[in-house]
Amino acid sequence: MTGMITMLAGSEEWMSSRMIGEAALISVGAFVLGYVVSMVWPKAHKPQLFGVLAAITLLAGLAYIGSQAATLAIIVCLGTAVLLFFLGVM
Repeated sequence: MTGMITMLAGSEEWMSSRMIGEAALISVGAFVLGYVVSMVWPKAHKPQLFGVLAAITLLAGLAYIGSQAATLAIIVCLGTAVLLFFLGVM
């Protein structure tokens, strides 16, 4: 994990327009996957939980195979989740 953070912080291109675009596309794909899973999953078995897990699994898998944009998307998604938690949403 520290290697990934060092790689992200040490890269000069991590705030380039291409990286931001890739992170946005990956985030949208993860959100769509999470929404689809939460709609398909049986209502008695906590569909929102499994929708979130599916999205995080997609992002983690892409980050694991080396996508720096997926790492940025994970950071943004987790930051958004913490912010929404403290604001009392959901």
